[in-house]
Amino acid sequence: MEKNAKKIRRVAMDLLARREHSFKELVFKLYRKFENHQVQIIEELERLSSEGLQSDSRLAEDYIYFRSKKGRGPLKIKAELLEKGICAEIIDNAFNESEIDWTQILETTIARKFNVLGSESDDQEEKLKAFNFLRQRGFEPDQIRGYIF
Repeated sequence: MEKNAKKIRRVAMDLLARREHSFKELVFKLYRKFENHQVQIIEELERLSSEGLQSDSRLAEDYIYFRSKKGRGPLKIKAELLEKGICAEIIDNAFNESEIDWTQILETTIARKFNVLGSESDDQEEKLKAFNFLRQRGFEPDQIRGYIF
């Protein structure tokens, strides 16, 4: 039994060495590889978490930072983190601790794609396209309206 635990830990460590994974992601990947050892998988992952080698909080903080740099808004990032199995409380804490200026991210994202500079433009069709683009990127509708219209 201990031999399997070592294999499980090694595979989990290999996955974590490549990038951060949520607890849920690791469970899913390890279940596929070690089908008959669910209890050991959970035990090893809990051990990795207690040792600080796996952290959903750290994953959420890093994910928010890197996705925001790619022009993704808070709504989309939150949905992606929930999909990864991060609980809403951890996500909310990570957003509260982040010092990201979402207005600046919105401005940078729109400047890359459109020629709409705040409310200075009169092209309503272009503004509507920009609005829809930013909604798909996960920005709050009120924030978009405040900048575009």
